Amino acid sequence: MGKAQLGVSTLGRRLSDHQRAVYLEELVALAFDTAQMTVDSIADLMHQATARHSRGELEDALRMYARVLAQDPEHPEALHLTGVVAHQQGRNEEAVALIARAITSRPRAPAYRNNLGMALTALGRTAQAEGAYQEALALVPNFADALLNLGNLRAAQGSFQDAVRLLERAIAADADSPQAHYNLGCARFALDDLRGALGALQKAMVLGADFAEAHYRTGSVHTALGEPEQAIACFHQALAREGDQLGAQHGLLECLDMLPPDVAPPLLEALIAALLRAKAINPRALGHPAARLLERKHGLGGEDVAASSLQALCASLLDDALARLYLRRTVNVSTPMERLLTRCRRRWLADAANSVAMAQSYWDGVAAVAIQCFFNEFVWAVSREEERSIADLEQRIVGACRSVRSPEAARLSDLLVYACYRPLWRIADAAQLRALAVDAWPDALARVLRVSLHEPLWEQDAKAAIDSGVAIRDAVSRAGQMQYEENPYPRWQALTSAGAQSIEQRVQRWNSRYAAPPELTGPLRVLVAGCGTGMDAIDMALHLRDAQVTAIDLSSASLAYAMRKAGEYGLENIHFRQQDILEFDGAGESYHVINCTGVLHHMQDPAVGLQRLVRMLMPDGLIRLALYSRLARGPLLEVREVIRARGFDSTERDIRKFRQQVFDEGAGGAFVELMGSTDFFSLSECRDLLFHVQETQFTVAGIDKLLEAAGLEFLGFELTIDEVGKGFRREHPHAALTDLDAWAAYEQQHPKSFRAMYQFWCRKSVPINHPRQHAQHLVE
Repeated sequence: MGKAQLGVSTLGRRLSDHQRAVYLEELVALAFDTAQMTVDSIADLMHQATARHSRGELEDALRMYARVLAQDPEHPEALHLTGVVAHQQGRNEEAVALIARAITSRPRAPAYRNNLGMALTALGRTAQAEGAYQEALALVPNFADALLNLGNLRAAQGSFQDAVRLLERAIAADADSPQAHYNLGCARFALDDLRGALGALQKAMVLGADFAEAHYRTGSVHTALGEPEQAIACFHQALAREGDQLGAQHGLLECLDMLPPDVAPPLLEALIAALLRAKAINPRALGHPAARLLERKHGLGGEDVAASSLQALCASLLDDALARLYLRRTVNVSTPMERLLTRCRRRWLADAANSVAMAQSYWDGVAAVAIQCFFNEFVWAVSREEERSIADLEQRIVGACRSVRSPEAARLSDLLVYACYRPLWRIADAAQLRALAVDAWPDALARVLRVSLHEPLWEQDAKAAIDSGVAIRDAVSRAGQMQYEENPYPRWQALTSAGAQSIEQRVQRWNSRYAAPPELTGPLRVLVAGCGTGMDAIDMALHLRDAQVTAIDLSSASLAYAMRKAGEYGLENIHFRQQDILEFDGAGESYHVINCTGVLHHMQDPAVGLQRLVRMLMPDGLIRLALYSRLARGPLLEVREVIRARGFDSTERDIRKFRQQVFDEGAGGAFVELMGSTDFFSLSECRDLLFHVQETQFTVAGIDKLLEAAGLEFLGFELTIDEVGKGFRREHPHAALTDLDAWAAYEQQHPKSFRAMYQFWCRKSVPINHPRQHAQHLVE
């Protein structure tokens, strides 16, 4: 509403003095009434605007504040609250300007200075923010909001003692502030005051801090106190309020390793079920604990089940929601379960061959087994008789597919049984199945079709879009390419997600003294050399801040799998290319970071491959490597000798036959290590583990020589097994974590320390004549 416009030009020129006096008196009264109406309308607008603002109706509130400012452009409260809305909407530069104008009109308003501090904090202008909070406190020393915000700022700067002092003052000023108690709990936790942290967090929740993060933080304190059962309850509460709360998912995974052997089965079952459902947890980490739980629950032992009990035991297992979830989410690593389900599968096939209809109540369980078999790449044993029955069943299905017009017309149970033996995408006339929408099928079969038909066919289509370089010429590279075209490795399902980190933060986890040079603090060019199915490449694209990732591999099948997974994560900062490391020149670029894990030891000459990568790495650039340990792989090398002696080759049939021999002979001698390996339970991983065309193992001393020849400085091992790091520090208290001689001595005493490979970071040494080297000397 515009302001009333009044003027004497409208007065008549021929009025008498009396008339003019009366008119002017009326005009003054009108002006007073109009001014009063303007004041009343501004007050009314502000009342309505603040009410809507408090309800979170920011756009409506903003329009009303604008109407006030149209009448009074310097109205301090309207300026201030418009700035607050701007801050809430992330427009913090605008917020700072508006609130500063309000302060000019009303310099003694402490709330204005507090909210100015919040906008400045959001902009990273922490020194100015601190000044604004201090000015608010100079006006009102016990201003709770300013104490709270200044305490949060101190905590963010790592000054936790100051943060605690300020937050305690905030609580003294306003004892009923849940946010102050919550933040005090977080600050005390950072100072290892665990009981104090727990008390503050519990008080916050009593006062209404019933949000996911508060329950997660409370669970973290219980974890640190060695109270996993209480922690698990808190993490479940966090996930009940925010289903994908990342910290709670990680917290549950940490608690899994802390539980005592006699933990109550319902607690363990609820924990494993939650973790298997968690999108941010790699389900592979749950294979062994879930398998042991299900073995105990269903009485699965080492002995084969009697034929008379087979059906009942199979029904009991597959009626179990946890068992079905486990089979659909990760590769089974239970030998008794594999043996049981292999026999169940044989029974289903025999029924299908005899046209015995499968009860629909079985479909969910059989579908879970079909998905499991696809995940493990059909590694379970198959008899000659089963192979003949599968071929007959396929012919029957193909005939049905050619005439199918709807899912109801297809032989649904036949498809489920067939999918337990072979991938549906390879079946003749798979296009007929693909043409029908996934959601048109019953749920059980739709899940199988998505995994066994639609996703692999998408990968086949994607191969045509993969960039490629020069032809692969090296003989060992070509043999490796053939292996991974046949068996892309690994067929992973999900990553354990984390927040984005700088490269400095990532390396500092393993070397606290590392400081990134300026070139590595901005956008990063990252090369993942030998990316396989994309786990490391996607991890870096997701979690490494400002990274642009190039991922190369020999195998188009592996790359297509990686492309599909990258699409699932919605990534646009990753480019895949089919290329041999030995032929790749970086496309004319140098890289800030190179990742090459589990690759060099499969080359004819690992040193040549490493030199090729180092040439593409910029000075001071980082490279992450992973190599086989000769000591850790000792038992598996014995198994490889057994394989050679018995004449097994790397065909799928021979790998199945070898595994069956291992089961029949039992976990003794060289097979003990093998039976405990997750890799033994899927075809591609078993092939990579034991049947690879080329393998070199290393020692710590050999790594030292390899790095020296390549001009690389060792920065530290990724110690993914906590006990290895603790043991090293205990036995070598005066050695640095970068002391490779000390590590060599430690590994001799503990040969299984690097059973998951040596995984480590290095830095490319700066040449003596490089400008940065001169600059460093000048600084020194």
